[in-house]
Amino acid sequence: MGAVSDYWDHGDDWDWDYWDEYGEAAREDAWRDEMDEEERPRHRRRKRRDGLLKKIVDFLKYSLVIILLLSFLTASTIPVLAQSHHVPSSSGYKFSYRLLGLSKNLYGVHAEPGWMLIVGEGGLITEAKNLNGMWVYEPIAIGGAKLMDVIWREDRGLAIGEGVAMLLEKIGETITARQLPFLVDKYLVASWNPSRKFAAIVGEGAIYYYEPGAPTAMVIARGYSPLFILKPYKIEKLIGEDCAALLTYRQVSKQTEHGRAEKRTVIYLTKVCGPDKVEHEEISEGKDLSEALELFQKVARKLAEEAEPSTIGIKHVSLLRIIAEVLKESMNVQGGGRSRRSLLLIGAYGVHGNQTIMATVFRSVNLLYVYKGNGSKIYSLPFPLQNVYPFEENDKLYFAVVGDGGGVAVVDPDLDSAIYCSVPSANKIAFLDENTAAITSPYGLFIYNYTSVEYFPMPSPPTSVNVGSRILIADESGQIYEFIRPQPRKGGITLSNVIQGGKVIDIET
Repeated sequence: MGAVSDYWDHGDDWDWDYWDEYGEAAREDAWRDEMDEEERPRHRRRKRRDGLLKKIVDFLKYSLVIILLLSFLTASTIPVLAQSHHVPSSSGYKFSYRLLGLSKNLYGVHAEPGWMLIVGEGGLITEAKNLNGMWVYEPIAIGGAKLMDVIWREDRGLAIGEGVAMLLEKIGETITARQLPFLVDKYLVASWNPSRKFAAIVGEGAIYYYEPGAPTAMVIARGYSPLFILKPYKIEKLIGEDCAALLTYRQVSKQTEHGRAEKRTVIYLTKVCGPDKVEHEEISEGKDLSEALELFQKVARKLAEEAEPSTIGIKHVSLLRIIAEVLKESMNVQGGGRSRRSLLLIGAYGVHGNQTIMATVFRSVNLLYVYKGNGSKIYSLPFPLQNVYPFEENDKLYFAVVGDGGGVAVVDPDLDSAIYCSVPSANKIAFLDENTAAITSPYGLFIYNYTSVEYFPMPSPPTSVNVGSRILIADESGQIYEFIRPQPRKGGITLSNVIQGGKVIDIET
């Protein structure tokens, strides 16, 4: 039995290729051959080498075919980024998802000149790069729980979300992501302190202290709910302290003048100044959050009026005044449909010249509040916003915003403009020429030409675009518009026809 066992141990190596080549007669001769020291037929052992060589040659041939096929597929799907346009084909022009965005809800962003790090639903982590005016998106990781925010410094960072935290590290030119098993809270938002030495991470039940690259975070406060998160940009020398700041609230039990215990909602200015130093300064209180917010606005304005004028920059008192104005606006927008218990605002701020500039998003609303000096402006963007981050380029302060449907934009407060870096929830694409496409979206009509994105709001979401002697656009309400565009950044849409009784699904001329 030992000889039979040894034969089958080696049988997979030389297999039946030999018998296919030499036939039944050779099989009989081989069994009659002398056995070698390993009890295998000498003739068959010699032929094993020939069979193995044949397998190696076949493997190399198949590998070459696979490599060539993959190269062809890659070349056909990844755009040539250095070119300003695509070469037309018989099936028309083509766009890649890398150019249009990712059509996923985006919840967190870190921005630098020409580069962004973005996280969102489905565990998405992606880089966004500006290549000669064209934004392209290169995913780092996808799959898993929703990621709500991201922080980054130099070559490392952290993405946080619902029950998960991902450590991000740059190795060479590649950013890697791996899950940290000890960080499992339901995280909502994160913010650096002004010098970016550490970050405050806010979960539903706790506030954490985190240092870049660390595998764990330290709980420094429990029981405080986030209300307004401040994301600073290089202002530690101006405010005199290096603390991450946020507005929080909690319910406490207080004694009334009649000696009874009463539940009160208290709003605090919470400052995280180190792993063992966190301060909660009480600002206002009320019987519920709505009453506490109303009183907060009065207190913040009074503190700002009483504060001494300062020429050295931002103080927390001046920030409280801006926050009070933002809260007032957001409460008006919020109306009666949404519980104020879910109120969460994110404010990115910095200094330009001698002016404090703050841009604030109220999650899931498409409005960006920008406060500059003593004035304010509200930007209405074509997608619900989820996060904002400040960055500087050429001595100017900009704000990167991300939101639903893969929406990405950069707001320039100096020029009162928003630069769109993607098409949120791109649906149908109609090419106007080899460089330009009209793209429908639930949020309106977008014109994309590789180096810019123009947005045209419509009364009802567009459903179809037809390019012929005229460019016609149909929408869900049965209206047909003609698109008139003599040159980029000029022109618009004009009503051409109305179809009574329903939604237009497609249009042909």
